Amino acid sequence: MAKKRVYVETSILSYLTARPAKDELKRVCQRLTAMWWERRSNWECFLTSTVLEEIGHGDPEAAARRLEKAKFLEESSSVRSEFLSRFVESSSTGAGKSNNGCCTFGNGGNSWSRLFVDMESETFGQS
Repeated sequence: MAKKRVYVETSILSYLTARPAKDELKRVCQRLTAMWWERRSNWECFLTSTVLEEIGHGDPEAAARRLEKAKFLEESSSVRSEFLSRFVESSSTGAGKSNNGCCTFGNGGNSWSRLFVDMESETFGQS
């Protein structure tokens, strides 16, 4: 069975590399992100040049940490605008999954709860 393709957007790399947050909800997001990152080989993960550009901005040390993690992801230059439109639509509605079978993990809508459910499904061998 083919792996699901996962578009990794900017907030994933930010949560993964940020200093521990003072806010408890943000700390939970950081922990979930770290847990997911350890299991990322279960999915075909990719990012775009836009994400690479975004993570290179800001504090130079933080940007370097984000860029270091991005080295482990495939850069897709052939992502069609239709795919990105579906991604944005599914993220904004909190659906967590677009019609084309690509899971969307980020901090919009309830994507974090979808991430947790997908991780649990992988852990227990469910689909």
